[in-house]
Amino acid sequence: MLLGLLRMRPLWRGPLWGAKGITQLPNFWACSFVTVALLIGSWIVLTLGGVMRVASLPMWIFQILGAGFALVLLARGIVGFMPFWASITPEEPFRTLNRLYYSPLCVGLGVSVILLLIQSRGYNAP
Repeated sequence: MLLGLLRMRPLWRGPLWGAKGITQLPNFWACSFVTVALLIGSWIVLTLGGVMRVASLPMWIFQILGAGFALVLLARGIVGFMPFWASITPEEPFRTLNRLYYSPLCVGLGVSVILLLIQSRGYNAP
């Protein structure tokens, strides 16, 4: 699955989506790190939601990991609204899409993970 996501990396290239002026992707390692982090975050969320069970690890470990994941998502979302972020990422359409979609999505996902953490406090794995 990870290899499949990494193979999709060329699809992020701007001209494929009709974005003019974007000439360079983030480097391979940055994209790979984000992919792996999202896969691990998905695993954490599925475990907190009770969709997956990991008998060998106590739930409190997933709650701590989930809190860290929520903080990363919230930080990414909030930073996207700050003026210094616009100066770091001046290319359009990323700047506009970030402010309209990516940052609010990250904030929403971060809040969702926090709500899931609150709900999972009473969860006791067998």
